[in-house]
Amino acid sequence: MYARSLALGDGTNTAVLVSVEAVAIAEIGTIQNDFLANVRAQLQEELSLRPQNLLINACHCHVVMCLDVEERTVRAVKEAWANMVPVAMGVGTGREDRIMENRRLRDGGETDVRMIHGLPPDEEILEVGPVDPEICIRRLDRRRAPFGDAQQDSTGFRAGHRIHLCGMRSLDGG
Repeated sequence: MYARSLALGDGTNTAVLVSVEAVAIAEIGTIQNDFLANVRAQLQEELSLRPQNLLINACHCHVVMCLDVEERTVRAVKEAWANMVPVAMGVGTGREDRIMENRRLRDGGETDVRMIHGLPPDEEILEVGPVDPEICIRRLDRRRAPFGDAQQDSTGFRAGHRIHLCGMRSLDGG
């Protein structure tokens, strides 16, 4: 189980984004209901990170949770906090519409995953619904020189795509 963290600051405020490999946080998932409160309290005490400046996302990954998910999450935040460097951030968008489907079944159900196996069969499909093919892309470049100088190294990249992917075949149909 991974907890990945990105700390962003403007010199006055710091916010932290965390993604944990889990189906959900609390309620339906295996991460306990007190997880968010515990992690936020610990980080507020140790880093003075305000609870409202911590966003934790469950990436909806079907993995077996480890027992030390709180410790791993706190450790990831502390590492990101300790390794903050000046960066330039760029944003953009991309498009991918070949790996997802939104299919309405004849029995009234829906499915958005067909890549892992051939179910449901085509004859059970009533119609194909809308999908959102936009990919949000964020890139962070570490600044090695004074602001405005072009000398920089890519230090981070994040792409977000709205998909519930449980498996994938090659894009050429193989």
